[in-house]
Amino acid sequence: MSNTGLLISKVFWPAFFYPKTLIAVFAALVVLTLFLSVRLIRTKKRISRMKNALNIRENALEAMPDGYYMWMYDDVGFLEKTFCSRRLAVMLGLTGGFESSFETLAERLTPQSAEELSNALRKMRNEGTPFSVEAENSSETAEFLISGFRQTTDNDRPLLDIIWVRDVTEHEKKYRKLNAECAEQKKRRAFFEAAIDALPFPVWMRNEDLQIVFCNPAYARAVNAASPEQAVLNAGEPVYEKSPREARILAAAARASGKEHKSEEFAVIDGKRKRIEVSEIPLPSENDAFRNRTIGFIRDVTAEQELKEKLQNHIASHNGVLEHLKTAIAVFNMDTRLQFYNTAFLRLWDLEENWLDGSPTYSAFLDLLREKRRLPENRDFRAYKNQELRYFSTLVAAKEDIMHLPSGMTLRRMLTPHPLGGLLITYEDVTGHLSMERSMTVLSETQCMLINQMREGILVFGSDGRLKLANKAYMNLWHFSPQDYKKSAPSVTDVIESQKIFFENDADWASLKEQLLGVVSSHTGEFFQILRPDGKTIEFNAVALPDGGIFVSFFDVTEEERNSAMLTEKDKLLSRYKQTALQADELRSSFVKALKTEISTPLNTLSETAAALSAEKIKGLSKEQKNALHALKNTASNLKTLLDDMTDLALLETGSSVLELDSLSVPELIKAAANSVREKAKLCGISLKTQCPNVIEPLIADKKRLKQVLYYLLNDALDAGYKGGTLLLKAKKTEENGEKKLCICVCASGLDLNDRPKEAELSFGFAAGLIRNLVEMHGGRLEISDENGVKESRIFLPLR
Repeated sequence: MSNTGLLISKVFWPAFFYPKTLIAVFAALVVLTLFLSVRLIRTKKRISRMKNALNIRENALEAMPDGYYMWMYDDVGFLEKTFCSRRLAVMLGLTGGFESSFETLAERLTPQSAEELSNALRKMRNEGTPFSVEAENSSETAEFLISGFRQTTDNDRPLLDIIWVRDVTEHEKKYRKLNAECAEQKKRRAFFEAAIDALPFPVWMRNEDLQIVFCNPAYARAVNAASPEQAVLNAGEPVYEKSPREARILAAAARASGKEHKSEEFAVIDGKRKRIEVSEIPLPSENDAFRNRTIGFIRDVTAEQELKEKLQNHIASHNGVLEHLKTAIAVFNMDTRLQFYNTAFLRLWDLEENWLDGSPTYSAFLDLLREKRRLPENRDFRAYKNQELRYFSTLVAAKEDIMHLPSGMTLRRMLTPHPLGGLLITYEDVTGHLSMERSMTVLSETQCMLINQMREGILVFGSDGRLKLANKAYMNLWHFSPQDYKKSAPSVTDVIESQKIFFENDADWASLKEQLLGVVSSHTGEFFQILRPDGKTIEFNAVALPDGGIFVSFFDVTEEERNSAMLTEKDKLLSRYKQTALQADELRSSFVKALKTEISTPLNTLSETAAALSAEKIKGLSKEQKNALHALKNTASNLKTLLDDMTDLALLETGSSVLELDSLSVPELIKAAANSVREKAKLCGISLKTQCPNVIEPLIADKKRLKQVLYYLLNDALDAGYKGGTLLLKAKKTEENGEKKLCICVCASGLDLNDRPKEAELSFGFAAGLIRNLVEMHGGRLEISDENGVKESRIFLPLR
């Protein structure tokens, strides 16, 4: 052991265990521990902050749209590891992700791009120079910009190599598009410059100070400059006669107003005095490059002015001619203002001359005509006026229409585009012409319709000998086709020749044809007959027309000729039959009258004797004898009535009886008819009733004959009834097919079902025929019905 060790062991070591020494050592240890703890905490916080900053940088790198690939080296300078970003793996479709190798990356590029990238990377590692290359993926669907650089230490030791890959596909597309547009703009600029330089008239552009900054060669020649550049440099202006400052004043006015300004001047151009039209046009102010700039040009109007003067002279002479025409004429210019009108126009519309001389617009002209009711009626006048005004801009060819005015006048209007712009309008009164044309059309159509409805076959030839009309009857008669004359308008010879088919077996066709042509040519109107081989007989004649044409008719009289003999024979037989019937009627009438005369005398005697015997003054007659006398009296009366009926029926059938018509009151007629059988109804025990409204108008009829009809019908109903039955006589108004009629009805109820005919008819002899004849002579009809024990007889008479 050395002396130092002995010293420590003997001096310090024992002193270390002293209490104060231990306290001091412990305190030093505590202070040292606290110091080290604070330093450790600060170090951890710094490490945490560095980790957070590193994470933020990594996230920022991952969020960038560019991908990257890194080669990291160790402290010696050897490659430690590689790293591929997630964005790059997605861009190139690298399945290895972060661990993808550079060779895999190169395979995702085209061979040429991979080779350029490898060469640039090799040069960067050897020389340390950054690079930037363009590359395409292997499918050539995307383009990339690859940039690389090397990070080294202060002593040039490599730390890392990194390449940045940016997808520039869209940028390249936009770049190429912009290049194409730029090239196109250059072409357009060159084209417009060449076009402006080729213009034969001066063109220039002024800046905001009204100085010439551009001009074409024509302008340079106008100001006697060697070139356009020389003209701009010299600020040359055309020499105007009015004032040299006139050109700039015109440009300033155009720029101030924002629209084109024109001025006609006399100027010396190319050493000649010419009349020119100077125009200054302000360029659009939306573009800052053109703001406060104007473009101008000069147009030589010397020849045009001379033509205008000639045209004015021509128009003046033309207007002088139009002034004397009877047709109303007006000329409206392109601004729709009245430029010319003649006297006929003034008289037609009855307008004030001073107003027309004020060049009113076409719109004002239409409004004034509407106020005076000189225009056709229109529901929508605004639409009508707009359509009229559109003619000034849309009409390219003449247009004709008809105007029907409220006054009844009809005008033919012609709208024609004027060569100098605007419209030339003519009005012609065609009221009379249209009326005549309408009448002629109606007359022609009527004549054609009448001719087509005629039974005769009709042909009409014009003054040129051509067929103009053939009706249906002719076509059917001669088997003539409508197309035969509608297409070719055949001549008279052709039409006659078409009839040959009916005479093919006739050896004399040539002779017949000559005869037909002779009749048509002579057109005397005489009738001739043609006997065709098919058995038809045709009447044929020709008549001259006032217009030089020929009217030819063919009428088939075959049936008339054939039936003529039969009709004559029938007329003879009918005459014989009529004479025989007349004699028979006369004999029957004479017989009936003689019979009535012979029988009526004994019947009267018998009736009077029976009446005298049944009188109360003769006593001693039994009840049976009285009944027999009463029956004898009734039988004589019935026989007398029967003879009267037979006489009346005979007169009716021979037509010798005539009705004595008069105005009858229907209620009185019904009452009188009921009173004539009221006693008989009481004896038969039958109730008799009447129904008749008082509002029925009077009836025009024969009172005696009509009362006779009702008497027979009532007696028939009483004879068919039994005690306790009802007989109703009624009258009412009715209507049939729009005609007013009177219906008189005799209705019997409670009939004797065992003692009456089965058929619903009058129950007594030929009186039924007499009743029906009397009713029919009054223009009426009789109806009888019998159903379920009720018999009705109805008479229908017309109310006049």
